[in-house]
Amino acid sequence: MFDKAIKIDSNLIEAYYLAGENYSSIFKLNDEKKAKKYYEKLFLLIEDQDGEIFESKSVRELLVEIGNYFRYLELEKSHNSNIIRAIDIYKIALTKGLPQLFPSYPKIRDNDIYYDIAWSYQELANRMDFDQYYEASDYYREALKYAEKLNSNYEWLREDIITEQKVGLKLYVNFDWSPFRIICTALLKPTNFIKDCKPIVNNNILFVYHQKSIVREKNIVKVWVKEINLKEPSNRASGEYDYSKSLYEFDLKNKKLRVLQKTLYNQDNVIISDDNYPKAEWQFVSPETIGETMLENLKIIVQ
Repeated sequence: MFDKAIKIDSNLIEAYYLAGENYSSIFKLNDEKKAKKYYEKLFLLIEDQDGEIFESKSVRELLVEIGNYFRYLELEKSHNSNIIRAIDIYKIALTKGLPQLFPSYPKIRDNDIYYDIAWSYQELANRMDFDQYYEASDYYREALKYAEKLNSNYEWLREDIITEQKVGLKLYVNFDWSPFRIICTALLKPTNFIKDCKPIVNNNILFVYHQKSIVREKNIVKVWVKEINLKEPSNRASGEYDYSKSLYEFDLKNKKLRVLQKTLYNQDNVIISDDNYPKAEWQFVSPETIGETMLENLKIIVQ
């Protein structure tokens, strides 16, 4: 049906728009190759235009929809080019005016496009391995540049970007230490279960384990764990440490853990050392606790 309309009029914007929508994975036809072809053609047809296109849809609105398509086209790491393509299209959308008939349409205000661009740069940075920190850092800086254009309601996004950049740096300088990660299941293959999820950060503390320190005896796993403070020293409360290094013992079967040894470091000086840190076993309270997430992580790592 769409192809017939396009044969009659190869510049029929509505046909390319509807074809792209219907062939994308959002709808039943689910043919991304065709959807991408139609969206690319749609982009070429409208890039140099302004104002309303059809049925009160503006150039800006259509460009944002095309950008969203590329942004969500693939979740796989090998397809970063689609996110970069989305960013380029969002930036062009910013140069187009608001539609005349519906100037309050929420998806096409500058603020919303700034958010889309910031989110996309942030996603690119998060896809980098921690040994690619400097490349990721460039993306974080771009994300922050657009996040800072947003109003105060998006302070959480700015804080997220800054924290994630600090996490990347801490992982880079602690290269033998790997992050415990939030367990994600949606849309991820089992082989990507850990790699594609964010490192655990709780109250500005990053939790990592030493990759070469893991020892397993049946259902008991021992591993050295660092808790790294991401706050700047000037923003810390009295007595807060730079990082701690602890020997954890996890009981995978009974879902318990205990700390066998704990040392706190403050500005490279040891301030507390206890070779016999409380050996009381801590029961895991809920799936949201850090202990349980670390346990699930270890199950996958040592299996």
